[in-house]
Amino acid sequence: MNRASGGPLDFGIEPPGPTETVPLRLIEVLRPRMFDDCPICGDPATTEEHVPPQRLGGTRMTRTCARCNNSFGTLLEADLVDWFDEAWSTSSFQSDAVTGRRQTSRLLRRWTSDGQFVFLPEGRCDPAVGEILAAGGDVTLEVSPPDQNRCRLALLKSMYLALCIKAGVPEGEPADRLRAELLAVRGAKRKADVSVSMPPQCCLSKSPVTYPSMR
Repeated sequence: MNRASGGPLDFGIEPPGPTETVPLRLIEVLRPRMFDDCPICGDPATTEEHVPPQRLGGTRMTRTCARCNNSFGTLLEADLVDWFDEAWSTSSFQSDAVTGRRQTSRLLRRWTSDGQFVFLPEGRCDPAVGEILAAGGDVTLEVSPPDQNRCRLALLKSMYLALCIKAGVPEGEPADRLRAELLAVRGAKRKADVSVSMPPQCCLSKSPVTYPSMR
């Protein structure tokens, strides 16, 4: 990608500056584990599931039912991917130069190597957006950032499936409550109807959690 001046535009997801090296320790590598029944709802598991979501680098690790796979992808995981990518999936520009709001494609928020903040459209957008920006003057940008609640629930779903892959589908009151929270999300008709996630401490309980024997 080139600047208007013809020079190359190099960009990154973080502003330029000093970086910090953090040591990482590999605890364990999970291997795929397929279930006959969906670990979330108990219906027949008919579709392969990426854990974590494929856009976050996940691979096919297990199976869930088609409804759980599709519903969580639509209702939750799009927000998680936007958060991970530093992106806004819904945005619009408005100015006196063009009548009305003009929507764009997904906007990536990036930094140039010389410290300038830029937006990079991912896909098609209204041609009038270019007219708005070229005209100069005051421009209003409206965005819908990733919803933190939906991001938490998407992470909860991936964490739960990773736990099932590691140790089998858990049983007991805390596990039942976690699955009930996920199923409440699955029943939502649209993103705005997704229920608020329980605070992390609400998932803690002295009730026992049991797992099937590992053979």
